[in-house]
Amino acid sequence: MKPLLIVALGGALGACCRYLIGLWIKPIDPAVFPWHTFLVNVSGCFIIGIIWSYFSQYGGPSAIELFLTTGFLGGFTTFSGFGAETVLLLKNQTFKAAFQYIIGTNLMGLLSVWLGYELILFIKQ
Repeated sequence: MKPLLIVALGGALGACCRYLIGLWIKPIDPAVFPWHTFLVNVSGCFIIGIIWSYFSQYGGPSAIELFLTTGFLGGFTTFSGFGAETVLLLKNQTFKAAFQYIIGTNLMGLLSVWLGYELILFIKQ
């Protein structure tokens, strides 16, 4: 039961952070390009890279890792939002933006995980 509560608390905090970022970037029209979800997903990838690298290098309490990854980042990032916004771009026939969003999110997400991971290795030296 305790791990479930840890994930729930982290997820609630992550979802609140995602919501606040959406409010902060709200003036930008998501039908043009969904910058708020792009920013959340890419930064979430960077953060999970840092956490992944840190815990593999230094270890630490599994409850904290669970809180941060499955909990906070699970609530913070939103692949379902990415899918819905991509479909919106396609329905609006903004094919170039849809393609850029798909490619950009995936490439920047992967790059961000790698950068986060390597950052911890660099700091460890």
